Amino acid sequence: MEAIVDKKTQEFWASRMLNPDLLNGAIDLIKDKLGDRVEETRADKLGIHFISEGRIIMSLYASYPYLRVSFAPAAGLLLQEDESFEVHRYNFWETTWRMTHECYTGMSIWIAESKHLKAFDKLLGRIKEGRG
Repeated sequence: MEAIVDKKTQEFWASRMLNPDLLNGAIDLIKDKLGDRVEETRADKLGIHFISEGRIIMSLYASYPYLRVSFAPAAGLLLQEDESFEVHRYNFWETTWRMTHECYTGMSIWIAESKHLKAFDKLLGRIKEGRG
């Protein structure tokens, strides 16, 4: 499989981080877990956006001291209010609360250390399996 983020883009965003290995690790996990589901990757001055079926499913933002990952509702996650994640910080998007499922469908996580990539990997696994 070819690179989902070109080297120039990856180096640009990595240069804006305290620990560029976090960005590289996250991109590798996305490539390994989601593979062909990511049909397109767009990068702009805000971040790197991963697109499936014409919709953004997640974005990486490396302009902060940490790596922030935003999971859009199109990713298919169903997040329970009482769930917790072993990352630096996380928050559910209030506007994505679904009364019918009693869950959130969008969230952001902040990755500050390599050990936080494990939680990110688990979330990617949920997306891959389509089990929310």
